[in-house]
Amino acid sequence: MVRQRPPASQKVAVPGGGPRRTATRSPDARARLVAAAAEVLRESGYRAASIEEVLARSGVAKSNLYYHFPSKLELACAGVDAWLEDPDVPVLMGALSDERLRGLDRVRRWIELFAELSGQDGGPCGCKFGMLAAEEDLPEPLRIRVEGAMRSIRQAMTAALQTGVRDGSVRPDIDCERVAVSILAAAQGGGLVGRLARNSDRIVTACEGILDLAAGPVAPSRTAARA
Repeated sequence: MVRQRPPASQKVAVPGGGPRRTATRSPDARARLVAAAAEVLRESGYRAASIEEVLARSGVAKSNLYYHFPSKLELACAGVDAWLEDPDVPVLMGALSDERLRGLDRVRRWIELFAELSGQDGGPCGCKFGMLAAEEDLPEPLRIRVEGAMRSIRQAMTAALQTGVRDGSVRPDIDCERVAVSILAAAQGGGLVGRLARNSDRIVTACEGILDLAAGPVAPSRTAARA
């Protein structure tokens, strides 16, 4: 039988029949821990992520940490899940399915939004998953989350490129999935270059060459697409 934890406000009896006391765990301690973990993971990756740094940023006591997250891996999974629930995610994914735009322009808009949103919260330039994706020995629960997020973007981008083939903005002789993989790889690499240069526009620059090669006969110019 799984033992249920008492709610934070529930009074807990002290062993030996002593007086009862009220738990003092802050109701937002878990949220603060998750937010701090998400920041540290983005900056350092999983292996180098410091529990002490998470505690310092969250202002939560270590005893509270282990009440909510018995292990570092569970805390890290919660931090990654928080990225997937970020309000920016539907904005980015929505660009790839925006029926007002031609297929190639959907991809171009995704790249521009990705660059625009990158680092705007004070975090490092580039993909939030970048440091985790670079770790060869990433624990399987984290790897599954990161790979799933990348797969969702790749599938949506492939669909946008296929739309572009139909509307003439993308060349009909390309492999849309391979081009989507190339664009994602370029965006990730552009994020690393942008981190060094402190300039997220490097992400757009890294992807423009691939877009030029994929452009079909009716693809609008970059200037027209951004207007």
